[in-house]
Amino acid sequence: MPIATVVLEGVVETMIRTQVAKLKADLVMLTTHGRGPLARFWMGSVADELVRHLPVPVLLVRPAEHPPEYEPEAKLKHILVPLDGEPLAEKMLDPALCLGKLMKADFTLLRVVKPVFPYLAYPAAGNGIAQVAESVLENAREVEIQRVNDAQSYLEKVAAPLREHGLVVVTRVEVDESPSHAILKYGASADLIAMETHGRGGLARLFMGSTTDQVIRGKTVPVLIHRPVEAKA
Repeated sequence: MPIATVVLEGVVETMIRTQVAKLKADLVMLTTHGRGPLARFWMGSVADELVRHLPVPVLLVRPAEHPPEYEPEAKLKHILVPLDGEPLAEKMLDPALCLGKLMKADFTLLRVVKPVFPYLAYPAAGNGIAQVAESVLENAREVEIQRVNDAQSYLEKVAAPLREHGLVVVTRVEVDESPSHAILKYGASADLIAMETHGRGGLARLFMGSTTDQVIRGKTVPVLIHRPVEAKA
């Protein structure tokens, strides 16, 4: 594999963005910042700026506490792709599939459904209030079950064409008040999490949604971030 080295002088973010445009790069890889093995994980300002503004996918890797090992070949056997049911999130599939195919990885498509409302204890049976509360809870459970079924149908629809191309794709629906919590839980067994960022309008400044931000800050495996086309200025 050909490798070229370049030393540039100037503002780091600006120089990287200029070089990406010059080389017509398809992917940018960089490490995030961390402080110690037990410290909270967060992105540095350079990584943050690049994720928000680069028009190509950015692969963020948390630095290890030991020196890098160059001999073993890196492999991504399992890629987690969270989806929220919107076409914007599905744009992550193309870069995730390109990377996954090179590694012959399998995929998990995850959809997180928030509960209708937290299941709280209701009054003991035997009075009118308890019966009404139980009826409300039962209706809520039925609504939630329908949402889960709809989410599963959506994921299967997205997975179908991928499977037709010979890819191993598993679909999962998780009920959780916090999407980032569910993503991090399933991401524990993944080698890579691939997520789309959020944008508001073609001329608006790109910003990461809270879920994406929380996943990046809370995960130790690499995270592939893709900027939506609609958010490009």
